Amino acid sequence: LIVSDFPKNTTIEQELLKYRLLNIFYNRENEIKFLEELLSEELNVINNEEKHQEWSKKTKKKFNHYRHELKLERRREKENIPLNSLEKDSVPKSSDFYIF
Repeated sequence: LIVSDFPKNTTIEQELLKYRLLNIFYNRENEIKFLEELLSEELNVINNEEKHQEWSKKTKKKFNHYRHELKLERRREKENIPLNSLEKDSVPKSSDFYIF
């Protein structure tokens, strides 16, 4: 459902936001790190429209290839995407807070 809220042709920034939302349920840290690096590169290219479009196409292909490699690696190891825990243990205890 999260993915369907985004357009088919997303920007790097939208893709990063999408993966941060997906990270709530599944561990998507690898993809997020990769996208953050791409986003920092985008700031250098964004001034020139032609270069930006060309760069955007190349980086999206690079990102899709990276995702595919992660998927193949998981398949070889016969693993699923790790789930992020939503249990109470991950919530800070009241003793962790200071009362003034």
